[in-house]
Amino acid sequence: LINLAALVGSWLLPHVLNRVPRENVLFAITLIRGVSLACAAAATTFYPAMFFYLFTEVGFGLTDPAMNAWMNERIPSEQRATVLS
Repeated sequence: LINLAALVGSWLLPHVLNRVPRENVLFAITLIRGVSLACAAAATTFYPAMFFYLFTEVGFGLTDPAMNAWMNERIPSEQRATVLS
């Protein structure tokens, strides 16, 4: 389920980027991931905790490719391999 949630986030990314600039997506998803993790931590039963945790994983699927592309655009080519590794 965790991998499927990340896959869903990666699938959603191109659709979201067609409507919203990448910087705004990264900002919003970072906030949403934080709130989602807080809700997962505050949950008192298994299913709500798992739901919010999986929602956080969708956020990771959205942010990882967008963050890598954002860093590739802003890091000079001679430093890119060092920073991305």
